[in-house]
Amino acid sequence: MASKIQIFRDGKAYGPYSLEDVRKHMGSGRLKGSDRARYEGEPIWIQLSQLPGVQDDRSVTPEAITGPVAYASHWARFAALLVDLVVNGILILLFLIIGWIVEIHILQISSRSVHGYYWSLIILLSLWLVVLTEAILTSSSWAGTVGKRVLKLRVTDYQGGRLKFWRSIGRSYLKWSLFWIVLLFSPIFELLTRKPSKKQGLHDKMVETLVQK
Repeated sequence: MASKIQIFRDGKAYGPYSLEDVRKHMGSGRLKGSDRARYEGEPIWIQLSQLPGVQDDRSVTPEAITGPVAYASHWARFAALLVDLVVNGILILLFLIIGWIVEIHILQISSRSVHGYYWSLIILLSLWLVVLTEAILTSSSWAGTVGKRVLKLRVTDYQGGRLKFWRSIGRSYLKWSLFWIVLLFSPIFELLTRKPSKKQGLHDKMVETLVQK
């Protein structure tokens, strides 16, 4: 028995509907080919007209339901992370240099305690600069960081759309706050359970995002 279909419209999910009902509603005009849809259990929403079985009488197999979505491998994500580490390192270094110039030539700090507080603030701000920069890039038309751009990867929500800024900044914050857990959790979990996965990092699972090729 074929899986039922859910429809996503105006920010809400409707259904599930049988394949026959969906075809009838399309014929009557109640549903449009441009509406977002998915088979139950699948994370990605695609155009209804592209959903296997909707426009023709092909049998709906599990392979057909999955569709053309290709998730980024852990190795591809790791390579993108290495690029991002280099880019972020350069960004932090430039920010620290600016902080040093401000301290020496503008603030002229002489107190040791004030010096310590000042550099604690500068380091904290540099880390937040990384989080903010990544959030801006990921929620932009790039749909990812510089590393993901180089590796031709993109970050999407479960509907396959671009992330809103606040979800993007939450993802970036979790990614760098839980850096080692994010780096190791998904591949080890997948290896131990031997379950097929969507190659999500822990931060992706927490904010419901995907990284696609």
